[in-house]
Amino acid sequence: MKDAKIHIDAILARIRKHGCILMLDFDGTLAPLVPDPARARMRASTRRALEAVARCYLVAVITGRALSDVRNRVPLRGVSFVGNHGLEQFVKGKIRRVRIPAAPRRALDTIRTRLRPLARRHKGIYFEDKVYSLSFHYRHSPRSKHAEIRAEIVKAVRETGNLRAVEGVFVINILPAIRRDKGTAAREMYALLAKKGKPAPVFIGDDVTDEDAFRVLRNGITIRVGKSTSSAAKYYFKSRAGVDRFLKVLIHDTRRGVRR
Repeated sequence: MKDAKIHIDAILARIRKHGCILMLDFDGTLAPLVPDPARARMRASTRRALEAVARCYLVAVITGRALSDVRNRVPLRGVSFVGNHGLEQFVKGKIRRVRIPAAPRRALDTIRTRLRPLARRHKGIYFEDKVYSLSFHYRHSPRSKHAEIRAEIVKAVRETGNLRAVEGVFVINILPAIRRDKGTAAREMYALLAKKGKPAPVFIGDDVTDEDAFRVLRNGITIRVGKSTSSAAKYYFKSRAGVDRFLKVLIHDTRRGVRR
């Protein structure tokens, strides 16, 4: 991985030449990670910077959060959204949801009932029901219980069938076993938003689930928040503050001419 700060001139040169479609994760990328996911917010300076960038470039937020949730947290005009790891989409004023086959739908209902008591048995678990997927956040449960919690969830997913477990940072997401993830979402979003020419796809994320997008967009500009030798991203920011700096640099660099 290359340090995006050191290679910013090369990144900007490509964007100047071709334009870009900017896609970003929310938690840990646009908003700082917080103990309670319900309290996650963009800082005012991040919001202003993203709003300014969205006036020059096409912007999409791609997240595991429910579509309605992330839209409330990023209340900006002209921004497209993908929620639930690609199962929900808001583009050009229209909401689209992926049709989930009957078997995975029934499996979600089954595991929802089966695992709800898990949050009551273990302290510190936050159970998030996003209708089309489920998330179990266990950051605040005792560390000695983390392996046990993960094992129980993964076992339940395997036994129920028609589902898949996707691990993130102190969270396990349970999704229908259909081919939808942030990679398919990023590829589809790019195809929907790209117009003339071939604008550079830019994807910024921090989580394990963002690796699917990094791999799909291997010819684009992929930036991970936090250096990782195992990441498929080409560049990295040392911390989330690098995202804010990048947005501000992008604004200043494009003031000579507005792109959309």
